[in-house]
Amino acid sequence: MDATRSKIIAIALTMGFGFSGLASASESVFEVHGMLQAFIGSVDDGSGTEQVGINNKRTEVAIVSATDSDVSWVIMFDLAGGPTEMRDSFVNIKTSDTLSVRVGQFGVPSALEGMQGAGGLWFPERASFTGGPMGDYRDRGVALMGSGQFSYTVGLFNGEGPNTGAGESLARFAARGEFKASDTMTLGAWVDTVSDKASGGEISRVGLDIQWSQDKIAVQAEFASESEPS
Repeated sequence: MDATRSKIIAIALTMGFGFSGLASASESVFEVHGMLQAFIGSVDDGSGTEQVGINNKRTEVAIVSATDSDVSWVIMFDLAGGPTEMRDSFVNIKTSDTLSVRVGQFGVPSALEGMQGAGGLWFPERASFTGGPMGDYRDRGVALMGSGQFSYTVGLFNGEGPNTGAGESLARFAARGEFKASDTMTLGAWVDTVSDKASGGEISRVGLDIQWSQDKIAVQAEFASESEPS
C-alpha cells in the first residue's frame, strides 16, 4: 500500500515589527514582517503504524516601505525548504485616491482563495484548483488597480512565472473585479489568459465567487473553469 499523508492540524505564527532606517526621529523608512507556518501531521505507511511529523510549510520574511508616500514597495522571500525563493518584489505608485499602478513580481489576479494571504486561509491548505496557476501564483508584469464599491486589477505579465527573465515565448493577461453589493456581500469575477507566441495556442481560465459575512458567520464560494487548446 502506498504511503499516505494526512495533515491534521496547522499551526501558524505571525510576527510583525519595524526597525531602523529612520527618515526622522519618529518615522521608519521600512518595516520587516515575518510569518512561520508549520503543519503537524501523521503518516500511515500501511503497516498500521502512524508517525507524527512537522512540515515547515512557509517561512516568509517581507520588507515593506513604511513612509507616508504615494510610492510604496514590498520585497518578500520564502525561506522554507530548499533555496531561498523571492515571492514578491514590486513597487506601487498611487496616482489618485482610487487608482494605483503596480510594477514588478506579484500575485496574478485570479481566484478568490488564491489571492488571499497564507496567514488568512480558513484551512491548512488551499483548494486544489487555487494551489496552482489559478491562485497564489506570482509572475512579473504591470497592473492597474482601482478601489471603491467596484474594485479591480487588470494586468499584463510575461507568462513565464516567478523569478524568470523576460517572456520570450509566452504572454499573460489577467483581470479580477469585485463588486460590493451590500455591507455583507461581495461578488467577484476574473479571467486569466496565457498565450503561446510561437504556436498561437491559448489557455484560458475564468471564475466567479461570492463572499458573505455577518456578525461571526462567514461564507465563501467560488467556481473556476479552464480551457486548453485542442
